Amino acid sequence: LYVVDCLSLIELASVAGRDDVVPELRGRVETFSRGLRSLWSESIGLFVNRRSDTNQFSCRVSPTSFYPM
Repeated sequence: LYVVDCLSLIELASVAGRDDVVPELRGRVETFSRGLRSLWSESIGLFVNRRSDTNQFSCRVSPTSFYPM
């Protein structure tokens, strides 16, 4: 959701003539897209949460598993 929000803000900034904020927004898109890709579990076939205490994938499907869609 955040990545799509940043992409929408890039479009709005362009329309509003605020090209000065576009590089920062593009940087955010790149950073968070890379982070999102790290949450893909090939074995489960879904985007999953990662446990902060063990850094392992959580095998539970949650609503956040579908946010990237």
